[in-house]
Amino acid sequence: NAALGSPLAGAAAGGGPALPGAGLLVAKLVATSGCVASGLVGGTFAPSLLLGASLGVVYHQAAARALALLASAVPALAGATSVANAPTFAMVGGAAFLSSVFG
Repeated sequence: NAALGSPLAGAAAGGGPALPGAGLLVAKLVATSGCVASGLVGGTFAPSLLLGASLGVVYHQAAARALALLASAVPALAGATSVANAPTFAMVGGAAFLSSVFG
């Protein structure tokens, strides 16, 4: 089925719950923890990048929403409440998580 991953991808892209990336973050954390604890071969490099990138995107979503609420509460701050784009947060989150796992 070609549309198997499309609901998850749509939710992770911003069309789902309050913080859509949080579900992916929790699911991957549980899956990776279970694999590592049971001794399955799966590695930790790629999962740490995915977890960090997901955490970065969730942080971006939370920061963007908090700044939007701040801008609506304080109209003088309307032009000064912007954050970088989501891929920037994903890259920094992935690098930070990777360095914490292997550093």
